[in-house]
Amino acid sequence: MGRKRPAGLPSFKNPPLNEVVLDVQFAPLPNYTAVDAGAVWALFKEDYPKVQEKQILPPIFTFVGDGEPMGLSHAQQFAFGGFPVGVRLWFVSEDGSHLIQFQRDRFILNWRKRGENAYPRFERVQKEFCDNFRKLNDYAQKKWKHELAINHANIKYLNYIRMEKISDIGKWLDTKHANASEDVQDPVAQKPLAIFSQSMALGRSGSVPTVLYELDFIGKPEKETLESASDFLHTGRVQIVTRFDATTTAHAHAEWGKN
Repeated sequence: MGRKRPAGLPSFKNPPLNEVVLDVQFAPLPNYTAVDAGAVWALFKEDYPKVQEKQILPPIFTFVGDGEPMGLSHAQQFAFGGFPVGVRLWFVSEDGSHLIQFQRDRFILNWRKRGENAYPRFERVQKEFCDNFRKLNDYAQKKWKHELAINHANIKYLNYIRMEKISDIGKWLDTKHANASEDVQDPVAQKPLAIFSQSMALGRSGSVPTVLYELDFIGKPEKETLESASDFLHTGRVQIVTRFDATTTAHAHAEWGKN
């Protein structure tokens, strides 16, 4: 779980990264109610002292084209019987750069660019994710005699690529595959592993023309354990960074300090 950065993986001194999301879904906690929210927050309160309430996220399911689970041609979200009931809690660090999201079947860690804070790199973000998930899992075992069985995982990178004018986009990005998704096969097991998707949207960051470039890797880890989910997220990270490097230009690499 404490893997080192793969040799040869592209790296950038000043990447245009605005947010990294590590997300797992698990079988819902039995008997969890809003009364338990305070005890869950107490697990993270020292590093995440701020709390916000958000609308709950619907469950994730991945399907093949014929509707059978886990061929991963499409990732969709469904809410059976209407939108799910409950609350999603945000536990936020003092500076707002780190965020834990929790609901009875979901645990998410976000790193967010705030001001001039430097990206701490994936290895540190993944360690923070794993350490905090263990806290939750230990508490679930103690409180409900329940192991958190992970059934889906997702890693997402959101980049804000700023430029002088939007017509300069070709200097920064290869836009031929601006919005696309594809199945990723497990080369060892010879079966679908995940869906990889990428999207580009034009906008502004303040008054600066900006492309939001999002890369997303979602699927079902081989096993229901944190170790297996961590391996899945590591694989997704490699896929995302490799694709980002391939779809951005030499000009962009020079500006971002590619190593």
